[in-house]
Amino acid sequence: MKTMLHMAAACVAVAMAVACSSSNDIEIPETPEPTTGITKTITLTAHQPGDEQGTRIGFDRNGKGYWHSSDKIAVWSTGDMQFKEFNLSSGAGTGTGSFTGDVVDGAGNYAVYPYSIAVKIISSLSLYCKLPSSYTYTSVDKTFFPNDLNGNSFNMPMVGKVTADNEVSFNHIGGVICLQIDEMPAASGKVVVKSSITRLNGLFKASLGATNATPQLTASNDTSTALKTVTFNYSGATPGAPGVFYLPAAVGTYNLTITVSGGKISSSVKDKVEVTRGRLQVVPVEIGTKGAVYKDGHKFIDLGLPSGLLWAETNVGAETPLEDGCYFAWGETYPGTKSSYSWNTYTLGTSSDILTKYYSKDGKTVLDKEDDAAYVNWGTSCRMPTNEEFKELLTYCKWEWTSKTASDGSTVNGYTVSSTVNSNS
Repeated sequence: MKTMLHMAAACVAVAMAVACSSSNDIEIPETPEPTTGITKTITLTAHQPGDEQGTRIGFDRNGKGYWHSSDKIAVWSTGDMQFKEFNLSSGAGTGTGSFTGDVVDGAGNYAVYPYSIAVKIISSLSLYCKLPSSYTYTSVDKTFFPNDLNGNSFNMPMVGKVTADNEVSFNHIGGVICLQIDEMPAASGKVVVKSSITRLNGLFKASLGATNATPQLTASNDTSTALKTVTFNYSGATPGAPGVFYLPAAVGTYNLTITVSGGKISSSVKDKVEVTRGRLQVVPVEIGTKGAVYKDGHKFIDLGLPSGLLWAETNVGAETPLEDGCYFAWGETYPGTKSSYSWNTYTLGTSSDILTKYYSKDGKTVLDKEDDAAYVNWGTSCRMPTNEEFKELLTYCKWEWTSKTASDGSTVNGYTVSSTVNSNS
């Protein structure tokens, strides 16, 4: 029997400081006259930057960076002096991929990701990129991790130098604003993001001539309303379920108004966002459930407990409260597909008398971080709750046995757990 009570993770709040800068308006110099040459097909080996989840354009549940199968990069063609489209030819699902395309006379100094934002390079000193004013989603992810266990490709702007051996190691030049909407209002509609002062789309400039510094796209104030609005047109969303949208952005401070609409519902929230180079900045957009708090891209509910602990709305591996999620043996963290959870498949021992950890000699009853499924799979703000915290949940909440209908039409029986301190559940 399935249950709607989800006790897979608890959350501790964390904070970080970030910095921002601004830039002047952009004027693009004239492009030098191209030469003529021979067109040839080449393959580049491209490496992603960074070791942390937040520095990557895509990462899976195990924290591994990866190239998406549909990723494209732009490679400077020396003969005709323009960017050419290169498509991923191998390496999908890994942090090192091969990209193949045609250039005239050979590849120039630079490659840019993603292909769609590349405009031009002038005198090998300045990169001019264009961020779109609209995006189209034909399906909407409920979490960072769809069913294939991989998150979206975030389209975080990057640039890298191409070596004589046709290799390129990318560095981030912008960031990504991740809109985490708690409940999508309809299957199709719009998400409109407006910035009160700072531009969100159009041309941005990154200096490539600076020494001992990684170039970055820098946002600027602008009088044009059109440059301060980005629209997501979406379809394929699940009404009532969460929705995730990714907005590539230049480095800077943004005062945003985010409007989510679909069907007869339209709701707006405001938030101030600091975008830094190479980081994914999550912005929670609460349309439905009260008491929702987002940590590491997951939704937690504030039940007003004396300890201040937040409880996850779903199990690890589940996209909705009505799903089971992943199964783990105690102290194991990989969301595998075990057919049996018997002693002969257990990594920490072969019987109750033969254990390597969490037994009478070490006296451990609380998981270490490396053995905590919530910490390893969900992020450093999350962990498995303790026995005392389970007791607190029982003491300060009302438990009501009920039935609900899942998206597949099946009936799910379980408890709705409502706080006796506040009105959240």
